[in-house]
Amino acid sequence: MLLNGWPDGSSGRVEIFKNGELGTVCDDGWDDDDARVVCREQGYDGGYAEWGGAFGPGYDWQRIWMHRVKCRGNESRLADCPMHETTWGQHACSHWEDAGVTCFKCPNCPAEGAPRLMGNRTATTRVNTTRGARPSWAAGRVAVWHNLNWGTACGDWWHRIDSDVFCRSSGYQAGCVIDPRTMSATTVDCYGDEPNLARCERNSWGYHDCTHAQDVHVKCMNFQNGTARLVDGFPNQQVRGTSATGRLEVLHNDIFYSFCPNNFTNREARAACRSMGWAEGRTATNTLEFQPPLGVPQFPRVFNCSGRENSLSACPLRAGAVPVCPLGRRSYVQLWCFKSNVARGKTAYGSTIYRPTVSPDNLYTFGPEKAVDGVSTGLGSVYHSTDAGAIEPRPWLAVDLGSNFYINRFVLYNRADW
Repeated sequence: MLLNGWPDGSSGRVEIFKNGELGTVCDDGWDDDDARVVCREQGYDGGYAEWGGAFGPGYDWQRIWMHRVKCRGNESRLADCPMHETTWGQHACSHWEDAGVTCFKCPNCPAEGAPRLMGNRTATTRVNTTRGARPSWAAGRVAVWHNLNWGTACGDWWHRIDSDVFCRSSGYQAGCVIDPRTMSATTVDCYGDEPNLARCERNSWGYHDCTHAQDVHVKCMNFQNGTARLVDGFPNQQVRGTSATGRLEVLHNDIFYSFCPNNFTNREARAACRSMGWAEGRTATNTLEFQPPLGVPQFPRVFNCSGRENSLSACPLRAGAVPVCPLGRRSYVQLWCFKSNVARGKTAYGSTIYRPTVSPDNLYTFGPEKAVDGVSTGLGSVYHSTDAGAIEPRPWLAVDLGSNFYINRFVLYNRADW
């Protein structure tokens, strides 16, 4: 209940009934999330936190029931919110620290935490999604509705997952920061499964050391189902136009899925990388700047690629196979995608010097007795593809040499000629 506030009952000192006694709440850590729960419990739409005994202290004989309340803002009752001290009545406060609230009604206002792109630009091109034709992208400054106001978000600690959460709550499938200058929401840290920014870990509303020069600007995007992407790879492992690393995600029914490692071989990696415009690909480890976020589901089926497909969707499914992620989301597949004449680790990839005389898509293999620059420790394949979207023209050659070294040249014997 609210005491000693405005005559209409919309504000006052917060008191809670426990064990037959009315007691107060200490204002240590008290914020708008706590106030919103109290005000909704009183029949209002939202509210502001008040501190320092703003509506007068409670009586000396009254208990201070709650201390360091930590509501998320979506609880039905104040009593349902967690506390730093889990024992009711345990505190280090005086009644001059009694918490209060000021509540309001606004039935036609946006929902608490509602997103908005301010000053946005929207694409004229549209993408077919499960929700119909949608703009392919929109860009603008991040804004969030809180307590009758639109406020911006400070860019401190902002990362890709925060952009994804914001853009998904705005009706898009993914997002990224587009402005390096990247205030009602402050330091935001999303885990990935939140419905909006208001549910992410953050400072209390309005607490920050930012200026509007640090406001976050994002680009929200929609894609065709089947689109693949690499995410969260270390920045120093990304070489523009040459190679890219990260965790594989593929859009299915407007949701980005990751893949379990069982039965996901370099053949599947090659098909996934080709669908993103790269010539080659392989599975990888230790490429991620941080672990996969919460809420990214595993793809429910297992592919069985031959190695010549240009996308995962062109691969048949492995009959009866069930995806297995032994470490949960930490097991999700990571890839290294690259142009074809790059060599690294166990696998070296040749270029386009050999122009086969066979028809496209015929596959030839040569055994380890066939030397490549004097090395005869590997098995390779030569094949020709007509992939129009590839980075470099076909044909190309792939050889698994089975050892850690780099090579510069492939020499092939074909029709009595080197």
